[in-house]
Amino acid sequence: MKSLIATVLLLVLMLGAVVGNFFYINITADTASALLGQLPRSLQKDCVPKAEELLQFWESHAHTVTLSVGYTLADRVTEQAKLLLSAAECGDLYGYQTALTLLEDAISDMRRLEQFSIENLL
Repeated sequence: MKSLIATVLLLVLMLGAVVGNFFYINITADTASALLGQLPRSLQKDCVPKAEELLQFWESHAHTVTLSVGYTLADRVTEQAKLLLSAAECGDLYGYQTALTLLEDAISDMRRLEQFSIENLL
């Protein structure tokens, strides 16, 4: 009987951790997407501070996110956020727009990998 209670308790704790992780990753992705949405599509004077804000937010969460979504995807988000800031600082319009698009894609991939679905469970 004690082993049944321990097993049920561990199952509940594991499911709680999975649900908590789901919400954490999606809230982080939503916040990053909102910060990304505040960036103008063309270079303007407020691009650099907003890109810095996005990069600082991401770097404060990257280590925790890496535990769930994997290093390669988290590193891709980091690289694109740094490229976005660098392009904004240099005034490189095409590099800026490319980094913006690739960063949007990386964040959507991160969100997609954390959905409750049969694909992700298997």
